[in-house]
Amino acid sequence: MSNRKGMSTILGTLIFIGILFSAVAPMFLMMRQADVFYEITKHEREAEDLNREQEDLLVYGYGDDENNTKLTVYIRNKGSNTIEIVRVWFNDDIEPVSASISPSNFTRIEFNRSGTSSERLKVTTSKGNIFHCSLGVLSWNGSNGWHTPSFGIAVHILNEKGQFNIIIEDNTYTKIYEYISLGMDDGDIDKTFLVDSIVSD
Repeated sequence: MSNRKGMSTILGTLIFIGILFSAVAPMFLMMRQADVFYEITKHEREAEDLNREQEDLLVYGYGDDENNTKLTVYIRNKGSNTIEIVRVWFNDDIEPVSASISPSNFTRIEFNRSGTSSERLKVTTSKGNIFHCSLGVLSWNGSNGWHTPSFGIAVHILNEKGQFNIIIEDNTYTKIYEYISLGMDDGDIDKTFLVDSIVSD
């Protein structure tokens, strides 16, 4: 009888261990899968955040027809990744667009806009970044059409790698602005120099 009781105890213990293992093992595997899924999601979000931070656009707006009622939006990709443009804003008005701009390239998008005293222009990318017009608020009137509050000289140099000294002079050859590379510039050079007034000569 004692041998049978001993065998029953051992058998019961083995059954209990089997049931416990059957319950714990799947739970352990699920926890491991959850950890792996969390790490994958975390890595994807970090990569997405990095791509978002690397987006860089140069945005201008200007009138572009005889009657100056059309407004052209110029967008250049200064970043290292292709950027998708999904919206153009004029104040609170949204114009859905679909434009893909590869690095160092640009696009021009034309809109029929006139009669509004001023437009705050900005564009939105597919990653949620917002870039404003580099020359400030655009204004419109019946006499002059579209114009910006400030005149500017935009210098764009197609460049792979180099060191530059850009000098802007007035009509008397007096230097008014200067840009000097601090080191070797990688990629294209885009510099905008605001001008207080237009020289007629």
